[in-house]
Amino acid sequence: QAGAAPRRSSAEGRGKGLLGRLKAQLGPATFGELKSICRAWQTGDLAVQALYDEALQLLGGDAGPLLELAASLPNQGKREELQRWHASRAGARVKQGPGRGGR
Repeated sequence: QAGAAPRRSSAEGRGKGLLGRLKAQLGPATFGELKSICRAWQTGDLAVQALYDEALQLLGGDAGPLLELAASLPNQGKREELQRWHASRAGARVKQGPGRGGR
């Protein structure tokens, strides 16, 4: 029964569905770059700041797909790390105001 599936399976299923959509949207080369930087972050070879900035470039400035991917990670610490970084960056953009960055 679909409703009886464990919560983790549901998150994993959403993650796989998102991966398919991203691969189709970004194309294989860009998707491969995104996958590579995400894996480097998960293994500790890339800082969250670099992941976020590089991923946003690949995703056209949309953090939504990155946050959705992170939500399917089994590592709660990594999920929370990315969510905190996103919140701090989003807060900085609000304080700065739209279209007034980088003088």
